[in-house]
Amino acid sequence: TIKCWSTITGALIETFILHSAPVNDMLYLKVNRHLLISCSEDRSLKFIDLELLEEIKSINMNEEIIRISYLKLEVLNKDEEGDIFENDIIVVASTSNGDNYFFSLNEGKYF
Repeated sequence: TIKCWSTITGALIETFILHSAPVNDMLYLKVNRHLLISCSEDRSLKFIDLELLEEIKSINMNEEIIRISYLKLEVLNKDEEGDIFENDIIVVASTSNGDNYFFSLNEGKYF
């Protein structure tokens, strides 16, 4: 269970029941929208849009994820019109075995 509270009023905003086991870690990101990402002993990553107050993506992993973090990448691409900078946020999901999985928010998939 994940509960979101107002820092101004102290009121409960929303309760999310997304995982079937305890939540191990959460990560807040503001990239085009407010995102909350959680990982759990149930081997899943859940992506919550805090403006819509709903789950927008779920990824089931082969291993339990114990920690999530992120990298902000800025990539320079050249095309006919000149230089274009593309930004991407890579979510890093770390397991208890020391493995790391990477998820691109721009691409919407992990690698």
